[in-house]
Amino acid sequence: MTTTGTPGWVYSFGPTDPSGIEPVAGLVQGSDGNFYGTTEYGGTPSNSSEGGTVVQITPFGALTTLYDFCSQIGCTDGNRLTATLVACRSGS
Repeated sequence: MTTTGTPGWVYSFGPTDPSGIEPVAGLVQGSDGNFYGTTEYGGTPSNSSEGGTVVQITPFGALTTLYDFCSQIGCTDGNRLTATLVACRSGS
């Protein structure tokens, strides 16, 4: 949604998008103005991931994958994220 209240798309995930598939959780806006979120599936196949991703999306729609989660049994980083990220402030 724009600052004037008009709904619109910032980024649309495709069915074979290496940045992720099925972003079921909400986005959180960071103090830098970018949006951050997770996808339940997808990721870079070269690392056998496809266990989901953490992504950054600029207000202009440029997406960067920040992390690929592992989908193999026994991975210690988890996978298939379905929760919204939490923004934390450093210092006070």
